[in-house]
Amino acid sequence: MTMTAHALWDVQAAVHGVLAADTALTTQLASGANSVCDHVPQDHSFPYISFGEMRLTAEETQGFSGMETVMAIEAYSRAAGGKELEHILAAVHAALDDASFVVTGQTLVMCRHVDTAVSAPDGDVRRGTIRFRIVTEPSS
Repeated sequence: MTMTAHALWDVQAAVHGVLAADTALTTQLASGANSVCDHVPQDHSFPYISFGEMRLTAEETQGFSGMETVMAIEAYSRAAGGKELEHILAAVHAALDDASFVVTGQTLVMCRHVDTAVSAPDGDVRRGTIRFRIVTEPSS
């Protein structure tokens, strides 16, 4: 399979669909499913989630040819303390870890949690980053 930005977009679109449809997550966000953002408008209300860094690499082993996407999903909160952010990250984890979903032009092999980090980059806003490893292979 040829690695392309289009293949990366297909994985992102599939993950967006899973997260936007997950009511356990969206009920915790300021604007429900509209708070699952690819692009965050400047005046968007908190809390929300957005897509962070994504890396696509070839997975070539004996008998397997596919792609590995490592995707960061970032959650932002202005709530005092970390409870709100931790609940949002837990909902993202529950929606995606070991999930099964459709990726256009690809077959999902696995989606697994890699790591989670929380910080307060400007003191007012807390950011949580949760990363997933998503392995796909060409559709037959």
